[in-house]
Amino acid sequence: MHTSATDVRQEQLQQYEISAAAYEVLALLATDRSTRREYELLAAHYRHLAARFREALAIHAAALARLTLH
Repeated sequence: MHTSATDVRQEQLQQYEISAAAYEVLALLATDRSTRREYELLAAHYRHLAARFREALAIHAAALARLTLH
């Protein structure tokens, strides 16, 4: 089965979002303040990665659209 580059990118984005959500849950469940803070930081990091990756995908899509219009 052939996986397109678009599928791979979407899977990567989804993985960032899943990781962020998982760390958010772990932060909620943590009883130790230090551990909770670490999980919160990891969740924020993965949310940031997801947001930046989403922006990069949009820029890439716009660039491809411009290329195909000419």
